[in-house]
Amino acid sequence: MRGENASVKRFQSVARILLLSLVLCVAGVVGAWAIGGPGYRNPESAALGLDTPSRILLFGDTGRTPQRWWVEAGQWRLFDIEDLASNGAEFGVRYGRFGVVVSSLFISSPVGMESRYLGSIMWWGPRRIRIAPGIGAEVVTMDGFEKAVLLFATVSAVVELSDMVRLVSTIDHARIAGEPYPGADASASVVLFPRSRVCGLARVAVSRHGAISTGFGTRVRFSRLASAAVGYDESTGVLKGSVTACVRSAGVQAGATVHPVLGISKAVFVFWRR
Repeated sequence: MRGENASVKRFQSVARILLLSLVLCVAGVVGAWAIGGPGYRNPESAALGLDTPSRILLFGDTGRTPQRWWVEAGQWRLFDIEDLASNGAEFGVRYGRFGVVVSSLFISSPVGMESRYLGSIMWWGPRRIRIAPGIGAEVVTMDGFEKAVLLFATVSAVVELSDMVRLVSTIDHARIAGEPYPGADASASVVLFPRSRVCGLARVAVSRHGAISTGFGTRVRFSRLASAAVGYDESTGVLKGSVTACVRSAGVQAGATVHPVLGISKAVFVFWRR
């Protein structure tokens, strides 16, 4: 009898792990299709396929005066599906060669919610090297199941090979503790700056499940008050775009992604930068 009870408990434990892994996988796929990857992404990051620390390390400087602090928040409406949305916020501060950025993401659905929190320390090092290690947590709550928590590590790096060429690499979702969710996501990008206000990007990414995807993007900064970005994921056929406009320190950023089967996701974000 005790052996049967032990077998039942082991079966229930394995079933719970498999189900939670499936939920996390589905949430990750939905995020990747809609906003360019797991975690917080504003429309410009989604268009270019960059995570938050990589975007800041790549574009964080405005001329010779770095941004001292910034805050932004917004919402993605995913594929126009009712009750399926992604809400996010970001706060960052920089002093000299160091900076800190904290972001949060909440994906709500009819069957539960996924929350993701990430804190990264950014370092603008010598010899054109920039790096941002971070630690995050992911929490999944589903109706009828216990809460699942995953603690993970990330690292993003930008290396300037010249004034025109930069390399961007990211390792994301490397498990530290919590639910036994295996693997990590990795990506590498080459960014070209033929002109100071124009850049083009080519990216290859490998998911924790071994899936390989490629993408392209470009960003044009018309002035200090306006910019636009477009991107395309070749593996999924998703077309992405964003427009940014600001007045002095405040601004708004709007974007959309178009999936060939699931349809359109739309986003509006607001920000304040000093």
